[in-house]
Amino acid sequence: MGAAPMVSVVMPVYNSAEYLEEAVDSILGQTCRDFEFIIVDDGSTDGSADILRRYQKADGRIRVLRQENQGISASRNKAIKHAAGKYIALMDSDDISLPERLAEQVAFMEAHPEVGICGVRCSFFGDQGEFIGACPPTDPKRLKCRMLFTTTISNTSIMMRRDMVETHNLYYDTSFAVTEDYEMYTRFLPHCEVANIPEVLLKIRAHAASTTRRYPDEVHYAHLTRAHRKLFSILEIDPTDEELAAHLSMCTRAFPPESREQIQLLERWLLKLIGANENAGIFDNDALSTVLFEQWLSMCALANDSIFRKWRGFRNSKIFAIGRRVCPRPTALLMLIFIRWQISFALEKSSAGKSFKRFARRCMG
Repeated sequence: MGAAPMVSVVMPVYNSAEYLEEAVDSILGQTCRDFEFIIVDDGSTDGSADILRRYQKADGRIRVLRQENQGISASRNKAIKHAAGKYIALMDSDDISLPERLAEQVAFMEAHPEVGICGVRCSFFGDQGEFIGACPPTDPKRLKCRMLFTTTISNTSIMMRRDMVETHNLYYDTSFAVTEDYEMYTRFLPHCEVANIPEVLLKIRAHAASTTRRYPDEVHYAHLTRAHRKLFSILEIDPTDEELAAHLSMCTRAFPPESREQIQLLERWLLKLIGANENAGIFDNDALSTVLFEQWLSMCALANDSIFRKWRGFRNSKIFAIGRRVCPRPTALLMLIFIRWQISFALEKSSAGKSFKRFARRCMG
């Protein structure tokens, strides 16, 4: 038996014939050659199986596993359990990995043994045009804290340590139809640091068949609620329904506070997170206080009240005092950020604003 590969690339496939060759070729064209490529055909009916058979015959690093249709999480779990590499790299069957992706991620992981999971910056292409995504957060302490609110790493760009997955049973929860990636990554948080590489190393295809477009907002919200309940258990917190709704309002920005009582609930909840982490020790305390301070500023700015009362409430809060201690900023700068959040929220709600944001994305790309 030969030596284990450095990387196991795992890719689920379901009716991806239209894009499959581009995805497979992008992995075979990597500058890092020390990998195995485990592909799970999840009951495809469109010719994907024929394409995979051809590739498997042509390249011995490719191993194709077949199963009845079980979904993307079950397919990834199956591939991961067959992996032999030191690292596991995720790949989707409609995306394109740039040639240096695996080499850059392996070099980073080798240099940072404390990091258990690493993403990269991505560009996006497809039916909405092409643009480069915003640079992901790279400060490891703050990045980890932001995972309390949202996925700060791009799912299909992930590389993770196989021994950590096996030791802590960090497989996908197949009961999640969506947000399964976010839920799984949050279970890494007690065990390691999280990182992003700021270079663009992956192109993500956006199209009508994407998983995130197949489910209504209500389904996304329900699964996001479940994921956060599980997340807070690592801090030994069992949030009330009101506290969980307040937290999700910060995650989605879809439900800004409508009353002073809701603002007060948000502040109590953020203070509760700080207190719980002082006992659990999962997040860096100063980094957590900084991230929660930023969340508090944005929610005060979006609240349904006059700007004077919102600013006064923000300035007089305990969260403000904590935030200024760990991350002092000039008052004038905070006021500018406060106003920017209000303008951004107004643009987000308007069709003109959405068009403006698409235009800005194209310009940045």
